[in-house]
Amino acid sequence: MDGDVVGRGELHVRSQEQRQGEITYVVHPHRWGQGVGTAMGMSSSDEVYAVSEVLLRHGC
Repeated sequence: MDGDVVGRGELHVRSQEQRQGEITYVVHPHRWGQGVGTAMGMSSSDEVYAVSEVLLRHGC
């Protein structure tokens, strides 16, 4: 099943000034309970922190 689409995730900045964002994801029901949503949420969180650190270093 490698390469099959099993869901979709998004990272959306709600307010850069207030440093608020939203992580959303949808997983195909056949993949529920297999850690797919958890993996999507964790990788999105990692990306948020990486981008935040870059912005803070540049004074944004």
